[in-house]
Formats: sequence, structure tokens, C-alpha cells
Amino acid sequence: MDRDLNSPADDTTRAPAMQDRSYVAVASLEGRCVNEHLGHAGGLWIFGPKGNGYELIEIRQAPPRGGGVQRWRQLADLLSDCRTLLAAAAGVSPVQALQAAGIEVAIVEGPIAPILDAVYGGGDLSVYYPTEGCGCGPSDEGFTLAELLTVLAVIAVLTGILLPVLGQVRKTARALVCRSNLRSAGLAFLAYCDSQNGYLPPAYTYVPEAGLNAQPREPIHGIRHWSGLLLGSRYTTEDALHCPEIPEGGLVPRNTEESNLDTGQAMGLPGIVDQQAKRCAFTVNEVLCPRNRFKTGFEDAQKPSRLVQLSRVNRQQGTILLTEWPADWRIVSGPDLTLSCSYLPVHGFRSLGLMVGPDRYDLNMTAVDTERPCLSTGNYRRVAPEDLSNVPSGSRRFPPRLDWVGRNHGGLTTRKNLKASSFFYLDGHVESKSVYLTIEETDFQWGDKIYSLTGQNNID
Repeated sequence: MDRDLNSPADDTTRAPAMQDRSYVAVASLEGRCVNEHLGHAGGLWIFGPKGNGYELIEIRQAPPRGGGVQRWRQLADLLSDCRTLLAAAAGVSPVQALQAAGIEVAIVEGPIAPILDAVYGGGDLSVYYPTEGCGCGPSDEGFTLAELLTVLAVIAVLTGILLPVLGQVRKTARALVCRSNLRSAGLAFLAYCDSQNGYLPPAYTYVPEAGLNAQPREPIHGIRHWSGLLLGSRYTTEDALHCPEIPEGGLVPRNTEESNLDTGQAMGLPGIVDQQAKRCAFTVNEVLCPRNRFKTGFEDAQKPSRLVQLSRVNRQQGTILLTEWPADWRIVSGPDLTLSCSYLPVHGFRSLGLMVGPDRYDLNMTAVDTERPCLSTGNYRRVAPEDLSNVPSGSRRFPPRLDWVGRNHGGLTTRKNLKASSFFYLDGHVESKSVYLTIEETDFQWGDKIYSLTGQNNID
């Protein structure tokens, strides 16, 4: 059709005559402006002149959508007393049907009153033409089913492409936060060490009774964890000890409030709260930060622990001080799989000798180890790849301590498809990699000897 949709139809197509029609129909969303596509209009606002202005006569329900040309013939009958129909957009079919019935169709946009002035006064409607294409075409029904399905298919394809990318971006962001927090915790650890004449704190001790310095034989008053020392001295904050890959940011202490327990966990000592971060994502290297066995015979220890002076540690740039806990607390739970043993340190060594019972990975040695060479000569060997489990769990009876290292992050791995872990080194830098890369024969990163034990500590 070559006729301008904003131009009146030829007089020969009109019946009845224009002068016999007093109303104007408007496709409007709210009755104030011409702003709706004719094909989408559920009702049409009917205006007529009154005095020096116009009044709303009524709102007429448009014929239901569908039905093709028949719908527009019904609309023409409905508007037989209207001289003009105003709409923001319209398809070819309704324009032809309405013009054939003598109803002028004007494609305009703007306030209704001045446009009605132009209609009734013979003014120029071109000033109200839409400034942008209305997007109308042969169909007045909006999207066809095929078009809608095409759009949905495109959205589905884009979603399939973007969701994995967004998921990977989120994982990368969480890994960066974890690395940043680990570095912050490590630097706080070193700052605390500097305030103690260069001595690294123990991994934990038992809280003594009031007024006493010596720790009791049992943790009846709770455990004093290295994180509690840093928090109490204001060297760090709770948030800096968290990793977003671990539920709630970290593992809970062995003794904590009931409200702080994860599902399946039991309270260690009711009414006792350890001097430890409520949630801690990190643990220390026992070679540098000893357990609490500082006297022979304490908890049956035959090789007492000692504090380590940082200046005596070799290869500080290649020696790990801190690393992550796993996201599953059961991996480091007690024998009954209900207690969180997050106060314990980790290390990369194994005792030589009979290798019977849980003490094969106990650096201190107890009375049952008297037949082992390590008691008399201090011999240990480095943990080998075959000692580690590819899928650690709390059910493994005597795990090496490196099974407790958290494998929380994606990225490149080089052995058994393990996820990466983050490690803080004594010189202050952080690396993320597979735990297997920390025990390579040519680059063992858990210490060149066991600094935290007295006596002979040779590495075989």
C-alpha cells in the first residue's frame, strides 16, 4: 500500500461522510497520551468535543486478538461513529480495513488534547509523527510464535555460554579473597613473632587455671589456639581468618557454643569455649609451630617440643608456614567423626620404625614408640606422594597430616586432578597449587628439618 498512513483516505472509500462523525478513537495506555500500538490495545478511548475542549465519552473494548482481517472489520463496525483513530503504531491490515470503512488512521504520538485540536481543526498532524520507527509490519500481533521461539533459543544459547563463565569468575574471585586473607593472616603471624623476640607461637596449648602459668594435663579449661593469640593481641580480625570456599568461612573450634556448630558436630566440653577464632580457615606447619608437648612425659611424649626462632629457619622463601583447611570438617574430625579438630597443625613428615598405630605421623613420639629408630636417632622421612589420599575423608584411620590440607580451588593441577590449595611462605608470599607440588623430591617445602622438636631430627 503506497498511501501515507497519516493521510486521510480518498473520499470514495468513506461511508458514512466524515461530517456525520463526531468522535475520535485513541489507542492509549492511560488516557492522557497517544502511546499504544493498535494491535496491542485491549480498549479504545473515545473522545468528543465539548465547549472549547474535549471530553471522554467512553472506553470501548476492542475485539479479541486473533481472527486476522475479520477482527479489523469488527473494529471498524465498533468505531462507525468515529472520524479518526489515533495510534502510536498500526499494521497494514487494520489500516486498510478502517480506511475502507471511512475511518482515518493517524499514526502519531503525544498528548491527546493538542492532537485532537489538529484533527478537528484541520491542523498539521505531521508534528506528532513518531520520531522513531514503530517497528510495525505486516502483522499487528507483535511477535510471531516463530520469532518468539527464535528469541528464546538465542537466550538459551547465551545462558549456556555465560553461566559457566560467570561461575568460573565467581570461583576465581573467591580464590583471590582466600589468598588475600591467607597472606593477611600470615603477615599478622610474622608480626606477632617479631613481638616475641622472633619466636613463632605454638600451634596450640591448653588454657591454664587462673593464676597459673603451667598448662594442665587435660584441656579442662579449653584450648589456646594461635588464632586466639593473634586476635587477643589485635594483630588480625576474624574476617581475615576466613575463606569463602569453606562453609561459614572456616572450621569451628573443638570447644565452642552450640549455636556455632555445623550439622553433625558435637560439643567438645560443654560450657567451655576455646581461645580460637569462631571460624578459622587456616592451619600452621607443625615443623615451625609445635604442639603443646613441651615436657617429656606430657601426654606420654618422648621427644618434647620447643618454640622455634624464625632466624634459625633455613630456606624461608621455600618453607610453608600457613595453609588452608578443607571445606569438609569431617576430614579433620576425631575418631568418632563428631568433633572438629581444627586446633591441630599439619606437617609433611612420617616417622621411621614399626609404623604401627596412629603415631606413625606423630612427631613427638609416645611411649609405645620405644623400638623405633626415630626415638634414639631422630630419623624421619618426608611424606611421599603414595602416602597421600586422592580423596581424603574422615574415615581414613591413620591419615598423613597433608591429607588435611584444603583442596578448595580450581585451576591447573598436575597430579591426580587435585584442586589447588593456597600456601603462605615464611618470606611473606603466597602460592596456589596442588599439595603434591609441595612434596616433590627436589623441592620439598615443609622444612629441611623438624625445628619444633628437641634432640636429633635427621631427615632420611
